[in-house]
Amino acid sequence: PSWYWMPDIFDKFFADFNKQTSDYYQLDKLSPAYKIFFSDDIITIGDSMSKICDEFERIEPGSSRALKKFIDKAQENYDIAINKVVLRPGLSPLELVTKETILKIDQFFKTISSQVRKSFKNPKLVSTLEFPV
Repeated sequence: PSWYWMPDIFDKFFADFNKQTSDYYQLDKLSPAYKIFFSDDIITIGDSMSKICDEFERIEPGSSRALKKFIDKAQENYDIAINKVVLRPGLSPLELVTKETILKIDQFFKTISSQVRKSFKNPKLVSTLEFPV
């Protein structure tokens, strides 16, 4: 596949069988990760956060600060979602009620699109961050 999302989930699954993903396949990092084509521009998503920030700055000066903040919040939400929701055994709905999920309860009622549009105004950056959600 060209994209390999949620590698931590794959690693945990293989570990359940005392295996590693590297026992079965090798991943090669793409550089650039991908490109988004607009009628008047191309956005290149690099293979590092610094390259992505540079590209955001090219399109809208100052936007890399908002991007870093957005990514940090997304990482925090991802960690809570995986560790406090997805990886629970699923025996009771009460498993989902933790200090972390209670503190993030508002996130369950917001869309990624609304979060993106709150932080970014440039339509190309909005499209970039909303893809593929």
